[in-house]
Amino acid sequence: MPRFNWVDITYEDVVRAIKKFIMENPEFPEPRSTYLLFEGRKLPAKHIRGMAYYEHYGVEINKSDFTGGMETVRFFKRLGFEMDYTGGAGLKKTPSKAVNKPDSVKKQKQERAGDNDDMVDQGTEFIKVAMYLQTNELKNRRCFNRMLPLLRTADADIIVFPENCYVPFVNWLADKDIEKEEDRNRIYKKCVEFSNKLGKAVIVSSCDKDKTVFSVFANAFAKENETVASMYIKHTMCKKSCLGFNKYPAVAAVIFEPIKYRGFLIGMTICYDCNHAIFSRIYGIHGVDLIINSTGGNVVYDKWYKYNKARAIENNCFELVTMGGDGTGGNGNNYVYGFNRNGGQVQPVNLNGSSENHNTPGGLYVYKVTGEAGLAEPDNINQAETISKNSQFQWPIGGSDRMLESDEKISDSIYRKAVGKYNVFLLLVDGKDIMKPEKVQPLMYAKELRKYNNRKYIIINRHDHIDPVFFEEKLSVILKVRAMENFCAVILESDDLNKCYQCGMNRTSQVVRAVDGEFGIDLNRTSGPDAIWKNKAGMQASWRENYEWLVENAEKLST
Repeated sequence: MPRFNWVDITYEDVVRAIKKFIMENPEFPEPRSTYLLFEGRKLPAKHIRGMAYYEHYGVEINKSDFTGGMETVRFFKRLGFEMDYTGGAGLKKTPSKAVNKPDSVKKQKQERAGDNDDMVDQGTEFIKVAMYLQTNELKNRRCFNRMLPLLRTADADIIVFPENCYVPFVNWLADKDIEKEEDRNRIYKKCVEFSNKLGKAVIVSSCDKDKTVFSVFANAFAKENETVASMYIKHTMCKKSCLGFNKYPAVAAVIFEPIKYRGFLIGMTICYDCNHAIFSRIYGIHGVDLIINSTGGNVVYDKWYKYNKARAIENNCFELVTMGGDGTGGNGNNYVYGFNRNGGQVQPVNLNGSSENHNTPGGLYVYKVTGEAGLAEPDNINQAETISKNSQFQWPIGGSDRMLESDEKISDSIYRKAVGKYNVFLLLVDGKDIMKPEKVQPLMYAKELRKYNNRKYIIINRHDHIDPVFFEEKLSVILKVRAMENFCAVILESDDLNKCYQCGMNRTSQVVRAVDGEFGIDLNRTSGPDAIWKNKAGMQASWRENYEWLVENAEKLST
């Protein structure tokens, strides 16, 4: 089935489609279950959705090429529309062995489905995902066996194990080579058997013989149009990265394919990959409902909170995280996190202890993932504004127009300013484009900048007016994360609000206090990609080439 980018379609696109539908009164197959309610009218939801796609992109698509039912319901609800849906909701999960049906049967079913939205919908209104907080002291056979009855009987649809988790076949996994198709298929088979043993879908994370870290989703009970097994491979902070594979573009085309599960689309990331927006964003452009991050653990709570809250907001999806110990006798900073589509925290139920504390070793935390956006919340890890102690560059509040007049224009969105020995690049990102990593990252990695030495990076995010609620609930944390993930400074400029952020030396964020109407910026903290992609623990400078390819092709991979 072709892939379509539904994320950028707006409320206004849908309204235009509705008005055109009412005016032209075209013929259409009568829906069986899914209607859009608008100004007292009951409209064919899937048909309107296809028309909205044309309104935004100018491209006509066949309704047989995208699903209806709950997926279409979620599409409209995210934009604030009311729906009337009578099919699929509340379907019971009936475990069964996965069956490979002949292609001719699949084709006949697709042709029969056509515009019949609820025939192709296998979804429910929610799924329950259990995040297993498996820390160091639990990584042994005895403790796993103690948990096994609960894992089998848990009221959950998917059980997620952390990075470097313990499962009974962990040593078997560590003996395989995931670059070999034969070994990947054997790993899939083993994980599907494990899924069958637990009676639910699983995500298992391990490493192969070369210490390449990977996560496998396995569902022994997959229906015809659902994913049986899928693999994601770690990109950053690892001994061997898939960015070092010779055929990385082919690998990327596979590992970023969303998992299909009961009408929901799911993506996976591993540990520090959530620190880089583009990995999650590829899933977001796909329109996924949930991204699951399996982390090794022992991280700063504030840092992981900001990153994963931002991933939920910018991708309009749920973001769930669980952790495990790193095997080095760390400090025990292991957590579970859950954020809804608006970045609000989702409160889980711990099936193995108290639900109050999110750092209970051995906890099995169950989150309900729905099609609803959920309530937003203010950026509640606020920081006092502090003066930049070591600043080499002063930025006047609200002074972008004046500053840019004397700078070299490299492109419409990139300017260069010489500051001592440094080439400071001012990257202009207008309005809400700052919420889209695919708009920001190409500026950070622009080829035109490669000829300069001593590169420094400052993002200038300009708005005419900023809604204070939007700032408090979404923009505030996004701007902090843009500084953190890109190792740069970020200036927010508008007629009613001006802020400055820069990356801290430990990759957290600093909110810079202005002095005499100017923000002082420490250029040592603005080295951008050059600080990220260099030979150091867990990273290699050579990986940058394939990362840049991914930045250039992120939107193509998702369409």
